[in-house]
Amino acid sequence: MDASSDNPNAAPAPSTFFDWHPPEKRLTVYLNVEVCDGLGPRVTEGLKSLPRRGLEVGGLLLGWVDKGGELSVIVQDFEPFEAEHVRGPSYSLSDADRGRLEQRIEYWQSNPAGLSVVGYYRSHTRPGLYLDEADFQIIRE
Repeated sequence: MDASSDNPNAAPAPSTFFDWHPPEKRLTVYLNVEVCDGLGPRVTEGLKSLPRRGLEVGGLLLGWVDKGGELSVIVQDFEPFEAEHVRGPSYSLSDADRGRLEQRIEYWQSNPAGLSVVGYYRSHTRPGLYLDEADFQIIRE
């Protein structure tokens, strides 16, 4: 499969995808290198947009899940999702943001192209590397 293919029945080609295997899990996440290439400039732009800390950015990860054998999540594309940033530079979604996000998720659930929401991303400008309670809330919803 090449990086531009969105055929859910094709296995990812090693040269066009990064793969990640969480320890002690029967799961592989394949991340299209073009997704990384596209996310990098967006994150950098957010970091440079405000002095000192920068602005966190985020959005939806799009692809499909292959449940045959070992569970595989294939991340083929992404869709940036602009937050209002009503609480400052952190990627913390307001009630209005959550409503818009729900609409985008519903759109992708009914997308005939075969891509659906398989996750979300956000940059992280705070000290340490972790998921915070707001991240877990988005995942639960």
